Amino acid sequence: MYDNSLEKKLKLEKSIADNLVTVTVFIRVRTEPPSQKEGISGLCQTINQFFINSYDAEKKELWGRNYIRWLQLIGFYICFYAGLACFFSAVWFTWFRVILNADDPIYSGEDGMAWTPGYEPAEWTSENGNFIDCTEGRTDPDIEKVCEFKLDYIRPCVYEDDYGWWEGEPCIILKLNRINNWEPENYESIDEVPEEIRDVWKPDVITVKCFGTDPVTNESLADIAYYPQQGWSFDYFPFVGQQGYKSPLVAVQLFNLPHRALLFITCRAYTKNMIHHPVYGLGQTRFEIISD
Repeated sequence: MYDNSLEKKLKLEKSIADNLVTVTVFIRVRTEPPSQKEGISGLCQTINQFFINSYDAEKKELWGRNYIRWLQLIGFYICFYAGLACFFSAVWFTWFRVILNADDPIYSGEDGMAWTPGYEPAEWTSENGNFIDCTEGRTDPDIEKVCEFKLDYIRPCVYEDDYGWWEGEPCIILKLNRINNWEPENYESIDEVPEEIRDVWKPDVITVKCFGTDPVTNESLADIAYYPQQGWSFDYFPFVGQQGYKSPLVAVQLFNLPHRALLFITCRAYTKNMIHHPVYGLGQTRFEIISD
């Protein structure tokens, strides 16, 4: 019996042998680097090929867009970035000319009646003629005139005396925030004056009183001095953006502090229209002093 499988196998091997192709790979090896002219020429060819592939002469399109679509795209981005520039310019103008106006404080009315134990150590000057002497009370009714305040008023709580800290008698400098068009009001009778300040209250003065936040601290603050007086005179108010205006100061000096103690102190201002809120810090400030 004739075996066809052997014949098929031979034909298959012959077919494979006939279809074999010998591939020879030639690798060009260069022993010298390309010259400068060849490098420039290759770069030019690359750039030229780039523009040839980018521009379709038949459709007159550059990178897939004709000149009308390119003009539309350029016009869109010009309008987009012009609008963006106008938007940010408006934001900057609003921020620096309205919100951060040097002549008009951010806070006004009751929302701004919070203050901090710090001050700006700059001396008043009378060179521009906008200041008046108010040591005997305001005599000029012109609201644009500013009562002069000198740092000598709060001695010995000044830089030259280390604010009393070196002697163990520290000074805390207090000032009110600038509240636009805010004017303090007097109590109409002694009965309206809070009991804690009745013995020191004076008319036409924003009275300030410091005390211990906790009972232990309150017992330790038995000896306190205020300079130039225990409060701020009404003569410095209202603030309406006067040229050269600076907030008046009150220096609070603490004496005979206990050693190795942490003191929690609250200072509060008093007038008829002063609102006190311990949570939001309205009309008062709190701070701590570590005595070693």
